[in-house]
Parts: sequence; C-alpha cells; structure tokens
Amino acid sequence: METTKPSIAFFDFDGTITNNDSFIQFLLFTHGKFGLIARLLLLSPVFLLYKLKLLSDHNSKVLIFSSFYKNKTFKAVNEKARQFSLKTLPTYVKKEALDRIQWHIAQQHKVVVVSAGFSFILKPWCDANGLDLIATEIEVVEGRISGRFATENCWGKGKVKRINEEYQLSDYFCIFAYGDSEGDKEMLSIANKPFYKTFHS
Repeated sequence: METTKPSIAFFDFDGTITNNDSFIQFLLFTHGKFGLIARLLLLSPVFLLYKLKLLSDHNSKVLIFSSFYKNKTFKAVNEKARQFSLKTLPTYVKKEALDRIQWHIAQQHKVVVVSAGFSFILKPWCDANGLDLIATEIEVVEGRISGRFATENCWGKGKVKRINEEYQLSDYFCIFAYGDSEGDKEMLSIANKPFYKTFHS
C-alpha cells in the first residue's frame, strides 16, 4: 500500500554541503586575514584547554565567538552575514551536495540544514534555496550581541534534540541524513537512510 506520509532529509552544513568552515570564512570576511590571525593568537589558551578536554566544545565556541563579536551591533553584523551568505558562501558549496538537495526538493521531500554553524550566517543561503534551518542561535540584547548563545551548540546529541523539538519524526515515511563528522553521528543514527561522507571525493 502506498504511503501518504512525506519524507524528510537532514543535511549537516560545514564539510557536508561545503568544502570550508562557514564561521572561519565569515571571520575572514569581517576581519581580514591578518585581523583573524592576530585574534586567534590571543585565543590560543582557549584552543589549548579545548585540546586538553578542560573546556567543552560549547564553552570554547562561546569564548571564540564572544572575542570577535561581543557588544557589536547586531544589525551591522547581520547585514555583513547576509552579504557573505548570499555572495561568498555559495562559492564553497559542493556541486554534488547541491544536486542532492535539489533532487530531494524535486521529490517533494522536506529538506533541513542542521548545523553547529550560526543561524544568522546560514539563514540567507538556506532561505534562498528553500531549505529549513536548525543551527546555533546567538543572544542579542537591546540590539547588541551579548557574546552568549541563545541555544546550545547544535552538535552531536544537540542536533537530535533540536530536530525532535521541531519535527515529529513519526510523521515522515523516510528519514534521510547526511553528515561528515563525529558531531553528525547521532543525527545519522535516527535516519532510515544515513549517508556519511557521501560528497567526499
């Protein structure tokens, strides 16, 4: 008997859809090569503590993000993100990944990007391509970036938690998931059809 239930496809972003890290590229876009290197050198203790597992993925990411954007006006940073997302980000998108996304859309599947990347950076690209987005949200207070996150870092178990908050998976006939890293394994585990490093040559 033919099912009337729709299907859904979850795509990791950095490394799966793209061949570059969206946040690093956005930092380059807003701060330039030398500005980025100088700031990263100051942040070297954070990287060391993370490497020694003395600092969580979430807390290290908060510290790095805060160092670059805390107290900045969200309107100005968001406009930079829009420009980056629509003009620069597409140059990092893998053709094979975009073809697969377009195939899912042609099959009338719901397509959702689920990323540890930042929502304000990825949303313009997702909107332009007709995709839903679940990503890390930042906190804005009185028009300024607080340096804190409004959600947990959308990584690992956090991806599945956010998916379950947004979608009733039992409503879907088939669940596809695409990922390329340790942080995607929990998301891949909930899929009927998981694809790991599918777009890696």
